Amino acid sequence: MLYLTGCKYFLIIYMREVKVALQRLKAKNMKKADILVACKKEIESRIMHSQEAIDSARESANSEQKSTAGDKHDTARAIAQFEQEKLSKQLAEQLKLRDALFLLSDQAASDIVRIGSLVECSNGLFFVGIGLGKIEVGGDHVFCISIGSPLGIAILKKSEKEFFTVNGREFEILSIG
Repeated sequence: MLYLTGCKYFLIIYMREVKVALQRLKAKNMKKADILVACKKEIESRIMHSQEAIDSARESANSEQKSTAGDKHDTARAIAQFEQEKLSKQLAEQLKLRDALFLLSDQAASDIVRIGSLVECSNGLFFVGIGLGKIEVGGDHVFCISIGSPLGIAILKKSEKEFFTVNGREFEILSIG
């Protein structure tokens, strides 16, 4: 009976190792180029939506100019102008992200985590460079994190098999690409 329990324990450990090996294989099949393309699509989509919102706010402000309602007209026009300014700032930030993404495409693989690294951790797959959040690439989720985020700060300059903790969660770096 003790032998059977030992075999069962060994089988559980073996299955965990197989799961980790499959995750590594899956991550290596997902190329950084695919992630860069997905990031670019996400940024371009955000830029397009921001531009559409700016155009809509501009149309709204122009239609308010034709009104003769006095104070109400001035208030609505000021609100539309404020909205345009806010959206313009968002658009400028998204354009900066697009430029930063272009610079990340030239980064070569490294033994340590740096800007542009694709990092497979025990808790997920992370692309270090720009903060886009979770994106889907080939049916898998990749977390795009900036180096200014708590996770980005903790993961920088780490190497494979190192552990780090963020917000009480422990991460192990399995591979760096």
